[in-house]
Amino acid sequence: MLTFASMESTNHNFSLLFRRLLLLLFIYSFCRVLFLTFNHSYFSNVGIALLSRSFFFGLRYDITAIVISNVFFIVLHLLPFRFFYFKTYQRILLVLFLAVNIPMILFNCIDFGLYRFTGKRSGAEIFSIMSFGNDFINTLPRMIFDFWYLLVTFFLLTYILYRYY
Repeated sequence: MLTFASMESTNHNFSLLFRRLLLLLFIYSFCRVLFLTFNHSYFSNVGIALLSRSFFFGLRYDITAIVISNVFFIVLHLLPFRFFYFKTYQRILLVLFLAVNIPMILFNCIDFGLYRFTGKRSGAEIFSIMSFGNDFINTLPRMIFDFWYLLVTFFLLTYILYRYY
């Protein structure tokens, strides 16, 4: 039989969800700073006012992206039942959270290096780039060697996501 959680535990669920989503917002914002750092030569003549405005609008975009990509996680997190505190349920939430957000972080890190070649932030075209077949498979080891620091950045951000979840 399903039993509802108390109001106090429901408030705890909201607080926990808020902190987890805030962690994502921090990581996304940090990715924006890293993007700017890795590609600073392309933005050297951009003023502080424009950068600040871009970061503000970037926050709005990040919040939207986080909510849309994590909607299922958010709904499962807010179910007002006692099974929320079961270890198995918490593991399911963790796996879902990581399964959705690790690829998002990976795409952000790929974008740091890809911008130099495309001159724009990547979108859905990243999938067409990755579908070049053997050419992509053959060049992947060289890309990993050339852009090793992006891989290190990705693993560090993934560790932070998991550690502070």
